[in-house]
Amino acid sequence: MINKITLRRAKTSDINTLAELRWKLCTDDSPNNTIKKRKFIEEFCTTLPNIENNDNCLHFVAEYNGKIISVLSIIKVTKIPSPNDTYHQYGYLTNVYTLPKFRNKGVGGALLEKIKNDLEIQKLELLIVWPSAVIVNVVVAQDVKILGRFFGVWFHLFFPGFLWI
Repeated sequence: MINKITLRRAKTSDINTLAELRWKLCTDDSPNNTIKKRKFIEEFCTTLPNIENNDNCLHFVAEYNGKIISVLSIIKVTKIPSPNDTYHQYGYLTNVYTLPKFRNKGVGGALLEKIKNDLEIQKLELLIVWPSAVIVNVVVAQDVKILGRFFGVWFHLFFPGFLWI
């Protein structure tokens, strides 16, 4: 099945589906409050109206039979320049969600593999990932290397809530 999946950057025409997947992520796939959901989706679509031209927030999707089944987003953070630092940005991996039917089938790993090339093009120094057992397993399995350097997976001593890759 994994070879039938299309991996790509999200387009403006995907915004409603991205809002729907974000709703599912934030509500743990629980039954929907349709009024609250409708309001959320409207707000989401208003906040991110032109995602293709937003250079600070990159959305990647996996499609199966023309339907988006998974999403992950990278928020780019600009650092204060340093004479010893050639990288001026890092990324924060967020909004990682796969429809339940497609979980544990390699979709997340395939998306992560897809973004590695994009991160090299974007010249991001590292990715920060909020830790969870699932994402740690995916990241370790993918042997994440950015700009040819392996950042490993470790808990930062001063920010134990973050994983640095």
